[in-house]
Amino acid sequence: MGHRSKALHLLYVSWLAGCAAHDGPEGQGPATLDSLSGGESFFQEDAAGNVRQIETNLPAFAADPIENAWAFLYEFGAILDVRTGSLGDAEYEAFDDGEGVTVFEVEEQGVPVFGAEVRVVTDGDGNIRQASANVPANAPASMEVVLSEDDARARARERTPRGFVGEAELLVFSPGLFVDEALDSYLAYRVRVFRNEANGSADLFIDAQTGDVLLSISSVRHLHRNVYRYQGHEAPRDGSIEGLFQATALQQVYNETGPVAGTTPGREAENVYRALGLANQRLSIPLRTSLWDGGIRAIVEDARYENNAVYLGGSLLAFGNQMTSVDIVVHELTHRATRLGAGLEYFAQSGALDESIADTFAAIVEGNFTLVSSGLAFHGCSGLGATVLRDMQDPRRCGLPRHMDQRERLRVGRSCTSSAQCGDGGYCWSGRCYDDSGAVHTNSSIINHAMFLLINGGQHQDSRIPVRPLGREATRDLLFRTMERDLGPSHNFARFRNAMVARARRELRPAQCGSVINAFAAVGIGRGDCNNDCIEDDESTICGREDPCAALATCGDCAQVNGCGWCAASDRCVAETDRGACEGGFNTNINFCRECGAESSCGQCTRHGGCTWCNGSCVNSSDRAAVAACAEPIVVPNACGYRD
Repeated sequence: MGHRSKALHLLYVSWLAGCAAHDGPEGQGPATLDSLSGGESFFQEDAAGNVRQIETNLPAFAADPIENAWAFLYEFGAILDVRTGSLGDAEYEAFDDGEGVTVFEVEEQGVPVFGAEVRVVTDGDGNIRQASANVPANAPASMEVVLSEDDARARARERTPRGFVGEAELLVFSPGLFVDEALDSYLAYRVRVFRNEANGSADLFIDAQTGDVLLSISSVRHLHRNVYRYQGHEAPRDGSIEGLFQATALQQVYNETGPVAGTTPGREAENVYRALGLANQRLSIPLRTSLWDGGIRAIVEDARYENNAVYLGGSLLAFGNQMTSVDIVVHELTHRATRLGAGLEYFAQSGALDESIADTFAAIVEGNFTLVSSGLAFHGCSGLGATVLRDMQDPRRCGLPRHMDQRERLRVGRSCTSSAQCGDGGYCWSGRCYDDSGAVHTNSSIINHAMFLLINGGQHQDSRIPVRPLGREATRDLLFRTMERDLGPSHNFARFRNAMVARARRELRPAQCGSVINAFAAVGIGRGDCNNDCIEDDESTICGREDPCAALATCGDCAQVNGCGWCAASDRCVAETDRGACEGGFNTNINFCRECGAESSCGQCTRHGGCTWCNGSCVNSSDRAAVAACAEPIVVPNACGYRD
């Protein structure tokens, strides 16, 4: 420790001597950092091989947290491609357990970069534990401003003639930050446009050189993509949430103590009140946070959102008829938590993360992994009933991706020269049409499936990567702390994975951390951890050279070991590499080891997975012949209906 402290002191002195003179040194490399941390450093790379996150354990440079973070970046920011001269304003936030995070804005020639940031996490003693950077891969071809702010606002007004146009802010817009790709950057104005209550507000990004509308990001969180009827009511001209609340004819039927005397709440209001109570009990209380509590105001039976439910900002939620199930209420409530916690931008992969985190916490509160409406008939998911909107266990049953290979790319749709050619809700960008804020409700199902595997365990149907279950409560706690402390506005899937793995390394046992790594690897994000030692596999990792499966005598023991699966036909545990010899089904999920025949109802049969309700009896899902003989196999409780 003495040697490390002396070396750090010398680095700190060199920083003090040089920081006022220039933009910063070329910086120390990974080998130096790893040596100073006693070999406790990990370096997470993006798809192009650039280091985007550092996990380390380095004694503090300075007592002041922002000065401490700045000194670290001066010496080691080069590893993350961070130039200290590009760092803008910094904010520090401390948490109850002593941990803190310093967040720096990023600038290009003095112009803020939208969504870009650099984060440094410290522990209670000020030691550097984590640093990450989300910086653009390239700068705009030119930083010359052609349009004025008034020109940009005029273009926004042309696009939304009935809306209220806010101020214009000049910034660098780099869409590659949101999808971990090297896409072109633009010098653009961001203009906030307030439309109407049903359509909320949007940020329009207008090219500061050509005047083209590059992108529109909606600030209203739609639960799904169903088209709803709009029945009037203009938004207040100032666009404020308070103005919206006051402009709406409302009757308060519940307060913090229960029903308001002299009112008749009705079923929809009762549903929402109950769901808010469950969320507070199962999220706010154990997590010791008010993000799911604290003066929530919910409007129910709102005809403006007849087939929808939305988070409107601040503390306000709105629900249409039959859109008040626990899943939906907690989903919309979580959008408030992500806005106040991570501040995720509702665009591309960061918007999909926003949707997935909302789905996951809804599932944790409800105890179910299919998001449902209260009874309204939608398109439904294959074999799951008309009220199911999304299925986290198998998104493909709802026509959604469960692996990165199946994701919807940011540039999708037909060729275009203007957004008018892209239809309602579509936008023309870089010659292509796209919609839904960059497929936020489509690609969210990839993270949904990773979270399902992390909570319940199992093997991905495509990648065949097995995941040991972490459990509902441990996943809830880990996901919340990652969301609260480690996520920034433009975090994409890869950076979300890196942040969650880094926190797992600090807070969980190695085997549990391995489950986090494997859950993401299963859906195609990052490498796996076949021996559950909390270190990603590489070419030097030796797994499966010996057969650890043969000695496991029971299905339950077998299913808990990575790389092993229970072969029902031969009644033995076999290695993943020998799965082809197993004719009766190869099962890695401990749920498949249950004795299904003892269950006498559809609900009990399907409640914990591994069993299928088939023609009035409960059979093991691994029994292919029995399942194939089913006229209507049922694997989730929501699909049981009258059968239960």
